[in-house]
Amino acid sequence: MTSALAGGRRLDAVLLDVDGVLVDTEEAVVELWQVLCLRLGRPPLDDADHAHIVGCAVEHTVDHLFGTLGPDVVDRAHLMLADLEPALPARPVEGAAELVHDLCARGVPVALVTGASRTRLDAVVRSLGAAGQPLTAVTAGESEGKPHPGPYLLAARRLGVDATRCVVVEDAVAGVRSAIAAGAICLGLAPAGSPRGGALLDAGAEAVLETLDAVRAALRPVGDGSAGLPAPTATPSTTRGTSWA
Repeated sequence: MTSALAGGRRLDAVLLDVDGVLVDTEEAVVELWQVLCLRLGRPPLDDADHAHIVGCAVEHTVDHLFGTLGPDVVDRAHLMLADLEPALPARPVEGAAELVHDLCARGVPVALVTGASRTRLDAVVRSLGAAGQPLTAVTAGESEGKPHPGPYLLAARRLGVDATRCVVVEDAVAGVRSAIAAGAICLGLAPAGSPRGGALLDAGAEAVLETLDAVRAALRPVGDGSAGLPAPTATPSTTRGTSWA
């Protein structure tokens, strides 16, 4: 089965970002970094720092925030993160559980691709009621972080599919760049009216959708209804001009 997305290329798997896509953690993540700044003697975060936090690899953020303070501070930051990050609160995004369960029920291979620890990802999966689902995962430290293509290439490899036959769902510019660099198709996720939508398109997202319900509708079965990922049929909120049949 082929897809109208990306010129009729067959699509075989879905790779899902976690923070910002499946669970709402942005405020908690920013607060965590604020705590580290306070404890390690760095000035509080400003608006420019946020671009180096949301969707970015931990190594990148630590280097950006604390790299000029010396290797001892960098090491302390990593140790503090290892202690504090697993307990980071996360609230499931509306439609997240339904999306994961629907894809798994249809036999579509699914991977969760995150810079979070395995401990925190396990907690997220439990919060979605998906602990028994056949989910593949890529977590912190298993590859170079986003925007490097490594996380999505590794996820595709673990699923036994080609990354060029995967659809990624991302809410961060760094994540979109990671997906595109891996050769995957990427759907952006951003609220209506958010300036992030334009930034995701500029980074290479094929389209930007406003909700996970819209993502789920876009990936619903069409044609022969087989387990391979079908052509999207919903109208995306914002597109790059691709024909979605």
